[in-house]
Amino acid sequence: MSRARRAGAAAGAGLGLAVAAVAAPLATYTVSLAALGLPHVLAELGYVRRRFGGRWPWPAVAVTGVLLLAVVGLRVAALSGRASASTLRPLELLAVAALAASTLPLLWRRGAGAAATGALVVLAVGLGAIADPLLTAVLLAGLHNLTPLGFVAEAAPGDRRLLVGAVAAFVLAPALIATGWPLAAAQAIGAHALEWSPLGAGALADHLPVYVPRPWLDRPAAVHLFSALVFAQCMHYAAVLHLLPRLAGGRPSPWLAALWMAVGGATLIAFTHDFGGSRRLYGVIAAVHAWVEVPVLLAALLGRARSASAPAAVRS
Repeated sequence: MSRARRAGAAAGAGLGLAVAAVAAPLATYTVSLAALGLPHVLAELGYVRRRFGGRWPWPAVAVTGVLLLAVVGLRVAALSGRASASTLRPLELLAVAALAASTLPLLWRRGAGAAATGALVVLAVGLGAIADPLLTAVLLAGLHNLTPLGFVAEAAPGDRRLLVGAVAAFVLAPALIATGWPLAAAQAIGAHALEWSPLGAGALADHLPVYVPRPWLDRPAAVHLFSALVFAQCMHYAAVLHLLPRLAGGRPSPWLAALWMAVGGATLIAFTHDFGGSRRLYGVIAAVHAWVEVPVLLAALLGRARSASAPAAVRS
């Protein structure tokens, strides 16, 4: 398929996902999470290992591994009921701040500006962990959906069309959805089902706190913000499963695609049987893939020259 046709297909799929996120945000959130959550986690961890694994010295890998094991331990402790999530959340965020801090020596060697940027990230996450860990966790959950922007900027810095497309998908389209105008248009023609989900996952209000800060939960804008970030979540999944393999210099393997479909089918069944329990189990491995991106992207974008093998553009 030519690049123009591929871009047209991607735009059409993106438009369809935007309509779904606006008209049926609960269904779009729950089904995409259930079917694509674990496949995208495994695919993203594989991409990080292949793309960045050879660039990290063993001491940095060891520090990262210890901190990620600590995060897993905290998540498992919350899952087992040994401590409440609200008690363990600040500790997890402090581990995230430590992950960011582990890149500071590298950033300092790159320059004062890079080191200052890294220090600001450490300070922001650390202060958030102390002052309002729940708000900090919600904000980081939303920002995590935008990380493909960083991967695109790192792997294809010279591909302006790809960068513009990524900004449109991850910034401009969610911003438009967040205004509420698309939902108003859908409601005007009766094309909306805000509370519907085929998975029996509860009410929309039960899931809004995933992406909406507590002070905004009772505002009409809460649904708009949730829909915007659900769309970004879907774009994140699509980028990880389809775009990142191309950024790595190849085409998605049909065998790997079949594996992701099998994993997605299995997790969809599990989520259908017990959405809440499956969501909590998924959260353990999801935390690993989300937090490993913090030092990886800081080091890749600020602290180290890009690999000479980085493709300048996505191959046709």
